[in-house]
Amino acid sequence: MIPIVLGATAVGKTGLLLALSERIPIEVVSLDSRQIYRHMDIGTAKPTEIERRLLKHWMIDVRNPDESFDAKQYREMAMSSVEKIISGGKIPVIAGGTGLYAEVLLKGLASVPESDAAVRNALSQIEEDRPGTLRKLLRRFDYEAFCRIHENDIKRTTRYLEVFFLTGLPLSLIQKEKEVSRDYGIIVLKRSRSELHKRIEIRAGEMLKTGLVEETESLLTLGYTSDLNALKTIGYAEVVQYIWGSIMLERALELIIRNTRRYARRQEIWFRRYQGAFGIDLSDLTETDSVRALENTILSVWGGNYG
Repeated sequence: MIPIVLGATAVGKTGLLLALSERIPIEVVSLDSRQIYRHMDIGTAKPTEIERRLLKHWMIDVRNPDESFDAKQYREMAMSSVEKIISGGKIPVIAGGTGLYAEVLLKGLASVPESDAAVRNALSQIEEDRPGTLRKLLRRFDYEAFCRIHENDIKRTTRYLEVFFLTGLPLSLIQKEKEVSRDYGIIVLKRSRSELHKRIEIRAGEMLKTGLVEETESLLTLGYTSDLNALKTIGYAEVVQYIWGSIMLERALELIIRNTRRYARRQEIWFRRYQGAFGIDLSDLTETDSVRALENTILSVWGGNYG
């Protein structure tokens, strides 16, 4: 089986996999809907160039921030990446925290209608006339999606509502109807709430110290506008407000920490659906024991030869 390592943002996936790569020959397929974008490094907590030289990561920097990219494209490219890793004699490890991308790998593409321009345009017009209306509609018609989709993610909100109005069924329900593929073994990394919150706080501060404001200014200078879905990502959205003078930098940091904690909570809730997953609670382990536990679990899931 192909190992899929899931975990909330800031749980420590990148560091563990880097340490693990010194012990067994792995390559990582990123399961992150924001790390696909070029020029967005700090705010997406993307592995650094040095880290990517030490451990090859696939599905990073595959699109510009204004280019479209959907779950279907992700699935096709990720599966192709897995095949290339295996043919190279390495163990593929799919790792990240984007639930939708995990779902299309584990269950395949749900039988949903193609995008309908008329419905999509009507929804866009509704939101333009009365901002916030789509969130209210999503809460009414697909409450599960409402709980896990960020309030600034208009693109996904629109898609879920589009499917509902075309089929009469919540997309969340349609997605649940398919069985999890036996081609994958799911590993969920966890930490205590207090520890994860502290790690999120520390990482948010480091992002600002290492140039998140400058990175966001650079994106705006390149012509990428704040209404792009990519720039509504947590971190960039708050810093844009600071750059515009709407809030102070200290308030931007507070909002990044708050919004990231809320996002992590939604991720944890999403991952609970995979009841047969292997769980590793990192709060109870030293760094060395964490790496060893992950190694043993990945090798158990993989169950094949390498090298």
